[in-house]
Amino acid sequence: MERSWYWKVGFVVVLVLVSVLYLLPTFFSGSLPGWYGKIFEKKINLGLDLQGGIHLVLGVEVEKALEDKADQYAADFKDILKEKRIGYKHVARVPGTYDIEIVLKDPADAKKLRRRVLRGYYNLEEVSSTGTRQEGTEAAGKQDAAGVIRLTFSAKHVQELRKNARDQALVTIRNRVDELGVAMPDIAPHGENGVLVQLPGLFDPERAKKLLGRTAQLEFKMVDDKSDFIKSLKDKLPEGIKIDYYTYAGPNDEPVTEAYLVARGKGNEGKNRLLDFFNNVAEIDAYLLEQKVDPELRKKIVGLCRSGISERERKEVIKLARKAFGVSEDKAAVTDKTTAPEKAAGGEKAAGEKTAGGEKSTGEEAAGEKTAGGEKSTGEKAAGEKTAAAAGADKDATVEEKKTEAASDTHAQALAKLAHFEKLLRGKVPEDHEIGFKRTEKQLEVEYRTFYLFKEVSLTGDYITDAHVRPDPETGRPEVGLNFDRIGARKFEKLTGAHVRERMAIVLEGEVSSAPVIQTRIGGGRARITMGTGGNYNEVLADANDLAAVLRAGALPAPVRILEERTVGPTMGEDARRQGSYALAIGMALVVLFMVLYYRLAGLVADLALLLNAVFILAVMSAVQATLTLPGIAGIILTIGMAVDANVIINERIREELRLGKTARAAVEAGYGRAFWTIFDANFTTLIAAVVLWSYGSGPVQGFAVTLFIGIFASMFTAIFVTRLVVDYLVIRLKVQKLSI
Repeated sequence: MERSWYWKVGFVVVLVLVSVLYLLPTFFSGSLPGWYGKIFEKKINLGLDLQGGIHLVLGVEVEKALEDKADQYAADFKDILKEKRIGYKHVARVPGTYDIEIVLKDPADAKKLRRRVLRGYYNLEEVSSTGTRQEGTEAAGKQDAAGVIRLTFSAKHVQELRKNARDQALVTIRNRVDELGVAMPDIAPHGENGVLVQLPGLFDPERAKKLLGRTAQLEFKMVDDKSDFIKSLKDKLPEGIKIDYYTYAGPNDEPVTEAYLVARGKGNEGKNRLLDFFNNVAEIDAYLLEQKVDPELRKKIVGLCRSGISERERKEVIKLARKAFGVSEDKAAVTDKTTAPEKAAGGEKAAGEKTAGGEKSTGEEAAGEKTAGGEKSTGEKAAGEKTAAAAGADKDATVEEKKTEAASDTHAQALAKLAHFEKLLRGKVPEDHEIGFKRTEKQLEVEYRTFYLFKEVSLTGDYITDAHVRPDPETGRPEVGLNFDRIGARKFEKLTGAHVRERMAIVLEGEVSSAPVIQTRIGGGRARITMGTGGNYNEVLADANDLAAVLRAGALPAPVRILEERTVGPTMGEDARRQGSYALAIGMALVVLFMVLYYRLAGLVADLALLLNAVFILAVMSAVQATLTLPGIAGIILTIGMAVDANVIINERIREELRLGKTARAAVEAGYGRAFWTIFDANFTTLIAAVVLWSYGSGPVQGFAVTLFIGIFASMFTAIFVTRLVVDYLVIRLKVQKLSI
């Protein structure tokens, strides 16, 4: 035997030993010594279908991300306009859209605004007051005369923002899953705005949904305690809501009294009662009842308005209200209907002017002459007939005018009703303010109190570098400490310095965590979030840890909602694992039996290669900590079939050479040489398929692609390299003259 043969055998033996060492923790993790686990700690991870876990599909509400971006632009425009000394009355996002409306004090400043400010915003386009794209300068001129500029994002930028929102949500969710400590989760895009999350081995769906679904949007907003808005509602409060007062030392130590509303109930009952009050739900219901709207439609509209209303729900409510009041959504059709009478009137007026122009027509002259002669001419008869026809036409026109006027009046009334409904839908709170809620547990009930906040966000959690749990120095209960980066620290110091002796609300996910009075300028870039006084200590500690985790992972760019939820129990995973193992064992046994019966000794050599093939596949998966799924087991079975196919090709080639009268050694040389490229081509095309499946697939498809990819290389190595070593040993070292094949 050549020396190279011994090197090759040694290489295979080393590979087998290393593979076994890597596989032992997977199959015998409980019986291995501690030092072994430290050296070979990696093992094969089982997928969701084999060990159970949680399957979620989250939908990212990208429209909210667009609206938030528009709000951010509007806030920036306010600062820029002040800097450029361009006076404005109003700068804000148009509700229900991501358009930005700028109302100037002096309409003449419109050109200055475009030249000095808007020229640098290539991702913004100017639209008309109805939200349609501008065409030419006529519409822009009309807006300039009114001093109103309305902007929207370009179609290309909207597409980029949608994609970025989904991608950012994907990264944030992956970071949060890492905080959960789940081994080998599967997180991938799903559809246009969805994210697929599979968490093998995790069986607490409520905690997973709470951790992954939280927006973790942290905002700092100023409390408007100088306004009398809440006090003005004192005589309008329904049953279950009461008003209360809180006094603190304000600027120059003058007492400031804040009025706030309080509601109690089980769970979110108190908050929902307050939301319904501020959103005019009772008034909307009464108005729809007064207008005799269809009961089913009224019930649907009121149901959408209850317990708070999102922008998406608001659009749906407006759509239903149009249907309820009989207002067409086609504005062009409405315009045509209202202008039709004017066109008809204009045509009649023109005809009348021509008739009353003081000139006689040819017909009139002829009629006059003949009448003077005392005889009725044919022209007179014709004129009489025309007069009668005209009278009939005038009568028909009058009827049509009355019908058109009645339709116009009905349409105008419907528009007036819709306008009043939209006014009610805007709620009681002014556009530049909002209501914040703070939750406090009171024995068997939950109390919600209000804060009257400025809508403008003074600072966000985007500047947070760290969030950690620590004990409150006063109460000893868990709280979350925050550290800001350099820019955030500077903004926080400037904010607190400008509002000394005023209250600042720390708003987390729409609820006020606390609203402390700023006693002095706060430097150092540190803040804290208290977790409240109610609840069990361990539960509060768990909530604090989860909050710190999501703050460290970052805020979601937009809210997410659960589109699909499925939990695979551990027993179901055990059944799938058992059945998959049975399928693998039975498949291998049948292949082994066939090869031995058909190819005898050569078949036994091929079976040895199959065994090593399976060992190498599992060892590589263990080394790279790949996830084995049920489709992955199918991939292993397919790979075994492909490996057998390679040995079948080699054995048939050797048989052909033996029939030609060649010696055993020559037949082996020729058989392996001629079979190589056929085997290579087949495996190469399969490799391409595996790469495509991995690149564009997700979940089970990727699990199948992983085992197929690894199996291709393992089968090529064992079917060609390992079996050749055994056959060479038989024909060269043992000098076998007749092969059992």
